[in-house]
Amino acid sequence: MTDDTLFLRFGALARRVVRSGLLPGALLAVPLLVAVLLGAPSARAQADVPVSLPNRAGLAVDDTVDVPVRVGAALPEMPEVRAFDVRISYDPAVVSFVDTVVTEGTLAEAFGSVQVGVPEAGQIRLAAAEGDGAPLPGESGSLVVLEAVVQGEGRSSLTFDFFQFNEGDPAAALTDGVLTTDEEFDPAPGVVVNEILSDPPSGGAGDANGDGTRDPEDDEFVEIANNGDAPIDLGGYRLSDSEGRRHVFPEGTRLTVGQGVVVFGGGRPIDVPGYEQTASTGELLLDNDGDVVLLEAPTGVDVARLPYGTEAPGGSDAAADQSLARQPDFTGAFVPHTQIGFDRNDDGTPDAYSPGFENDSATPLPVEFAGAPTPTVEGRDVVLAWRTLTETNNAGFYVQRKRKGTASWTRASALVPTKAEGDASGEGHTYRYRVMSLAPGRYRFRIQQEDRDGVRSAGPATALVEVGLEKQFSLHAPAPNPLRPGETARLPVSVPEGEAVEGVLYNSLGQQVRRLEASGAAVTVRAEDLASGLYFVRIETDSGRTATQQVTLVR
Repeated sequence: MTDDTLFLRFGALARRVVRSGLLPGALLAVPLLVAVLLGAPSARAQADVPVSLPNRAGLAVDDTVDVPVRVGAALPEMPEVRAFDVRISYDPAVVSFVDTVVTEGTLAEAFGSVQVGVPEAGQIRLAAAEGDGAPLPGESGSLVVLEAVVQGEGRSSLTFDFFQFNEGDPAAALTDGVLTTDEEFDPAPGVVVNEILSDPPSGGAGDANGDGTRDPEDDEFVEIANNGDAPIDLGGYRLSDSEGRRHVFPEGTRLTVGQGVVVFGGGRPIDVPGYEQTASTGELLLDNDGDVVLLEAPTGVDVARLPYGTEAPGGSDAAADQSLARQPDFTGAFVPHTQIGFDRNDDGTPDAYSPGFENDSATPLPVEFAGAPTPTVEGRDVVLAWRTLTETNNAGFYVQRKRKGTASWTRASALVPTKAEGDASGEGHTYRYRVMSLAPGRYRFRIQQEDRDGVRSAGPATALVEVGLEKQFSLHAPAPNPLRPGETARLPVSVPEGEAVEGVLYNSLGQQVRRLEASGAAVTVRAEDLASGLYFVRIETDSGRTATQQVTLVR
């Protein structure tokens, strides 16, 4: 057997898991060696040794995240695939998976299905029963999605421990397989350096922070912007140059989509739109001739890096008496600011810098939410309250909702007009909106902001809100348990009036065994035709609520 490769990829960061030197038939005897490449120094671990994948997305507590898991083959066709059972453990204090859902994905048409589920807190399981064996085409597989809720702080790490066992063929699917996710529990943040000023102009024109005094160190600045598709918490992120750390972003530095934060060397910034901070060390000390601006996540991973001047041969030149700025904003190359040609003050002189503004216009970077909206359930209505900290170029807001089990957000309001006067407001405003006559179920809500030019961006979402589910929902323990031949276990069910219940029985590999009869206020499991072992009973209501219990059969 040649060296083979597994992949674990989260969002834009690819993590390659490499196993080396295993001989045919030695799958169970030799520890699985993995190397996880984080885009920074690699982390290596053996089976059962944790590899920490940091959550750099800035997800907040109670945020929901979909964790899609793809199972399939990465390398050319494998001659034969039989049974396999792989488990990934995680810290439930960081993230909890919503219910113990078991979903099916197709490994290969000839082979059949694989089950992905959460049999217990702290463990994800991927399993397929032993069969006759079938070829597995390269680049094959399918995607299943598990929904999770963030439990710990947004910068907590989600740690996976890898181990596998195989009671059948040593050429199990994961000898040359791939386990990937294509979504974003841990995406690379969409954070960019958008503008830097290392050499403020002389005289009053160099007073970039607006405090009335030109200072060659205080008026230096770095502008960081969120060019991603979700809010980002920069709390704990570090801003450095080639000589060392210059600034640590305080807790609560949260950037909405398209928003920026400007870090000055010092002074008392005045009339700078949006977030502005001064270097926590008291200075930035950017070199006029050339330096490196580096933004690091709390985990030490480089998020954004800009070398310029003497530190960037063939790259961005240093800019005298003006800033280096992206043209266009967020995505363009760096150019001396006067080359952009925008004259915000209409004085006939191109701007030398534009902290807090778009580089080629007088448009400040937009609305900042104080957090997720606060929901209050009143019967079948939900009253949402939210607050902004600043508003710029804001037309208003739409309320959006998403019912549990659905994939997309639905607009739940007309435009709620802004309370801000003029193009910009440095003060926050509070808003309320009532979503009326919702069907019973579990919902999340968020606020979508619309600029006056029609550009929209969404703020953070609420936790799950129960509407019209006043009665307790539960699946009680089975009796008898353990179950013996000829017996029938009964599991009492409590559900809201009028809700239908569907029950399914799964074996210990996560495979669906049979549909269960749900009559009256209970689900029943008959022992007939069942082999000895551990089984899982799962119920789901038509509103999307689920519950799971274990039952053991002894012969």
